[in-house]
Amino acid sequence: MLKLLRAIGGGLESSPRSSVVSWVFVASIGCLGDTSAAIEPAGGLTAPEAIDLVLRRLDRGTGETLVSAGVPLPPGYIGAGDMALVRVEVGGAELPIYIEPLASRHPDGTVRSVLIQFRYDVGARPVPAVLHVGPGVSRTEADLEKTVVNWSEPSAVMLPTSADYLASTMIVGPSVTVRTLPGGPYRTWQARFESEGLTRWTNDDMTNVAIHQYDRALVWYAGWVRTANPEYWHRGTVAAMEYRNISEPHFSWQPHFQETQGLEVHYLLTGDERSRDAVGEIAAFMDMAYEAYIDKNPTREWMDSRIQTRVLLSSMVAGRLNVAGRDWTAKAKDNLNQVLGTQSEDGAMRWEAWEDEHTVFMASLLVHSLIKYYTWVEADERIPPFVKNILDFVHPNLWVGDSWQYTSVDADPTVDLNQLNAVGYAWYGWLTGDDSYTEVAKIAFAEAAEDAWLGSWKQFNQNYRGAYETAYYIGGRAVGR
Repeated sequence: MLKLLRAIGGGLESSPRSSVVSWVFVASIGCLGDTSAAIEPAGGLTAPEAIDLVLRRLDRGTGETLVSAGVPLPPGYIGAGDMALVRVEVGGAELPIYIEPLASRHPDGTVRSVLIQFRYDVGARPVPAVLHVGPGVSRTEADLEKTVVNWSEPSAVMLPTSADYLASTMIVGPSVTVRTLPGGPYRTWQARFESEGLTRWTNDDMTNVAIHQYDRALVWYAGWVRTANPEYWHRGTVAAMEYRNISEPHFSWQPHFQETQGLEVHYLLTGDERSRDAVGEIAAFMDMAYEAYIDKNPTREWMDSRIQTRVLLSSMVAGRLNVAGRDWTAKAKDNLNQVLGTQSEDGAMRWEAWEDEHTVFMASLLVHSLIKYYTWVEADERIPPFVKNILDFVHPNLWVGDSWQYTSVDADPTVDLNQLNAVGYAWYGWLTGDDSYTEVAKIAFAEAAEDAWLGSWKQFNQNYRGAYETAYYIGGRAVGR
């Protein structure tokens, strides 16, 4: 189990906190009992942790206001029944708060995020605060009643100030930070994110659903994790809300526009149940419209691995958020079983829609979703060889110059798609210790970082939706290494 946790937690191994993770699953979702009693956390903390926060006013108002946000927590911190072990202080003084665990758990059963609300006089200047968590922590102030989250943005929020801390929470998955990025292409990649991202933020019409393809909200939230820059938190929240607003009530887009992870993170950072409901709407629609068709049937002219990806991913995210209506995690396993039966003997993913040829970037999207299944749901032993077979079919057979071919018969490559494809090689090298795969990922990452065209919303999203995971896995923090 410890090996599996390290495979999931990756970089957390280097932190003293990682040695205290417990594998106790907490079934209770109750909040507070006697806050003065000594309580042992269901997580693995053996000493209290202090998380530096900043209170920021968003509505440009003055005076006392509601501060409301979801604060992400690393694996192993506290269980759902440990809410008494949390205290917020400003200037060393305790504040009365409302707190609840949000409906998602790390693989070890501990809480991924807590909704915290209180009232404070926050003006134009940010206010430092501290969140204390763990054994020995208690509250003396009476708890507040919950204010229902029903706004586009709260008037004020509390945000962690450390990118290292944010990365440790795994809120967007495995992530590097700007501090840990090596030089060369990795710095170039981040610098282009900042400059081209400003252009995209300024110019893109977020009421156009196409802008959200490859999950623009997730792109911004991942930028926030890397930098702790609250501007990216704000952009991610706006993107998630715009996507939700143009998609409600039924989210019945074609699969290419079904993006659930940004909504998942939005729920975990705001406590907004409407985003959790939206994840359920997407999962239900994808299950109703496409689930029966993701197995191998070459006569289905419209099916390909992109659709497989969205079906599997939507059920996984719904399971992660404990969305009601069905056992979504069991559904994800059913989806996985169907997907694993669709690979050709040579490792290719062949579909009638593409003249029975392998489409490199579509299969790479599928690989990324399989990595997430292996990380989030269970380390299914069938996944690594399935991924390896795809990787070995594609490289070096379909590598031309500095990037991959679009399909197995189209020799016109585009470096713009490298970051969609590189993550599988980085992950497989990280998991197995086989540096030959890691080297492919390094080359692909570097070429895209330097030369990818980012003058369009689509290419921007493609180059930043998952490349932070590639950079993380290239770092080499794998099991047994």
